[in-house]
Amino acid sequence: MFGTSFKAPATTSAAKRGALITIPGGTTRPASERFLDVDYGIPLALNGATVRMVGHVQAQGPLLGYRLPDRFNRVDKHRRITFTVEICTVPAPYKIYWKVRNTGREAQAADSLRGEISTGSATHSEGTLYAGEHWVEVYIVRHGRCLAKARQPVVIG
Repeated sequence: MFGTSFKAPATTSAAKRGALITIPGGTTRPASERFLDVDYGIPLALNGATVRMVGHVQAQGPLLGYRLPDRFNRVDKHRRITFTVEICTVPAPYKIYWKVRNTGREAQAADSLRGEISTGSATHSEGTLYAGEHWVEVYIVRHGRCLAKARQPVVIG
């Protein structure tokens, strides 16, 4: 899926169980969370290029669809959101990477705090299963460096 040069980090038994680790400063994160620079050797080289990504909540039966920011990034459980790169000033060709990070008691109880990074296209879809404050990030990588990134908060309630 990631190509022959892409080396996924080894998954520890703690990461498989959704364990939390404490990092300097006392904050915690899931052991499964990955970072472009540390885990994949893709340095952040943000140089003024921009990317804008927006989540669109899909229509579902009588429920209308909407742009997530138009409703203060709030969405109900059991909906579907499609995140779309709307603007990118990085010249093509480039690769797009996505990261989804869940928080909250429900996601932790389900061992689904996530934080993995995957390659993809200009759109990425996710379901809303767990109440809490979550986020999705998109990274634009060209010539092995991350030149732009954006984050979309998602508040599920």
